[in-house]
Amino acid sequence: MERKGTHYLALPERPEELWRSVKGSVRTDVRKAQKRGVNVREATKEKDVQACYRLYVETMSRLGGLAKPLRMVAALSRPPLGQLWIAEREGRAIAALLALVLADRITIWLNASNAEGRQLAANHLLYYSVLSWAIENGCRLADFGASPPENRGLIHFKASWGAVERPFGTFQKELRPLRSALWHFAEPRLRRLYRAVQRLR
Repeated sequence: MERKGTHYLALPERPEELWRSVKGSVRTDVRKAQKRGVNVREATKEKDVQACYRLYVETMSRLGGLAKPLRMVAALSRPPLGQLWIAEREGRAIAALLALVLADRITIWLNASNAEGRQLAANHLLYYSVLSWAIENGCRLADFGASPPENRGLIHFKASWGAVERPFGTFQKELRPLRSALWHFAEPRLRRLYRAVQRLR
């Protein structure tokens, strides 16, 4: 079994209560982004999806991960299944967040930012805006998504919002050992090739 962890946050009834409950450093970074002209809005147009996807590909490349296909991200960003938000400064997209909504739960499925967005703390304003939207739309639980145990910075970021880590595990059964061995050998090389192709697009 592969052990992983996710973070859950029980949402209060009003955004003002969320604001009071988060760490002071979070409030400082939210104010920092606002003072430096960062704005958050719902991304509803095709060009918004394209801009967010470029940030996503850049982020996954920086982290050494593999971006999901554009068609998949675009499909998940359509209400009522999902909602896409974008953080901008002077008309430039600097951060993005895609959340899935089911009943009274919101799940952060994708979060991306460029160097400018990280410098301006755009993600903090983005998270606060999205969680406030969730509260106002009847959500009572926020799932911040799985975190690699070695990524302590990501885990600290989620905990700063008051989210509590919950462990879970995944199982894998190999029905065809030879094919599985070939896949494990080829997958890292295919990932590197795919990332190189994405950077050229």
